[in-house]
Amino acid sequence: MADRVRQHTRELDLRARILREKGVKFEYGKRTVVAVRDEDIQPIPKTPMMLLVEARTGQDIKVLIQSGKVRDIAKRLGVNYSTISKWRKMLGISNYD
Repeated sequence: MADRVRQHTRELDLRARILREKGVKFEYGKRTVVAVRDEDIQPIPKTPMMLLVEARTGQDIKVLIQSGKVRDIAKRLGVNYSTISKWRKMLGISNYD
């Protein structure tokens, strides 16, 4: 019984975290969803490598990796192509542009 309660609590926490990342506030015990203000949404933390690339180029990382083929972007920025793919996933950018 206790394991089932713990599992249910973990599922609710996961649901709340996912909704919060999408800009929605999940309130336990309520069936309604409350929109979150922009200032409540936490920005995605940038890795040290992202910050280094931004410092070298002087542009935001989202702009740098937004369009083009992953391998071309990786070569231009001097980063492994799998890193670019991971960054796109982390920032919510499609790899199929």
